[in-house]
Amino acid sequence: MIKGLALALLLTLFIELAVSFLLGVRGKANYIVLICANLITNPAVNVILYCVKSRSDSIILYVIAFAVLEVLAVIVEYLIFKKCLDYERLPLWLLSIIINAASFAIGTAVLTLI
Repeated sequence: MIKGLALALLLTLFIELAVSFLLGVRGKANYIVLICANLITNPAVNVILYCVKSRSDSIILYVIAFAVLEVLAVIVEYLIFKKCLDYERLPLWLLSIIINAASFAIGTAVLTLI
């Protein structure tokens, strides 16, 4: 489990930092904010999903939990960005949605191939 959590976090950080760079985020302080936001949200989301999956065989419950947790992660990251990120190219809520969607899509594809 720990190895899987670490892999998910590293993959998420790589993808979200790369996408944020492509969207014009610059500066060491901003990258530290992005990293810290993910250190808060990613392990929490993945541990809760692991618990849901290990306690229930219901795919519906897992999908609902996943959707709710992803929305919460986007909101938490947006609030962190709003307080700490120095970025004005896109609205911060949209930045949060885009980098999380990219992370989900690319991460799912990569983890499916591994």
